[in-house]
Amino acid sequence: MRGAFIEHTMIQYLLHGSQPLSPHYVTGFTDGDGMFGFQVAGGSKVRGAEFKITAHASSRGVLLQLQRFFGCGKISIDNRRDNTLKFVVTNVSDLVNKVIPHFDAFPLQGSKALNFQT
Repeated sequence: MRGAFIEHTMIQYLLHGSQPLSPHYVTGFTDGDGMFGFQVAGGSKVRGAEFKITAHASSRGVLLQLQRFFGCGKISIDNRRDNTLKFVVTNVSDLVNKVIPHFDAFPLQGSKALNFQT
């Protein structure tokens, strides 16, 4: 219950506050809820790459802050049944010039670091 209160308080602050996200917070949030992936078609042909963070709809404010932080990406419904949203960056230029440099400067610490490196 206390954790839910703290998360709700943080979300309210992010929705209404003007303080930008800390780069360390962005990396930590990604360690918990983010992913790096490739879109593959027919065998092993890579169609595209993506960076995605999924969160409950109540965390929409955090996703909006992430979008502002990176200056790119889109927020959309991920799963209606689970009431989740996703922040996704698929533009190659944005991935190369905005997302990757962030994680080079502020490295992931968990298992996502392996996904990022491949």
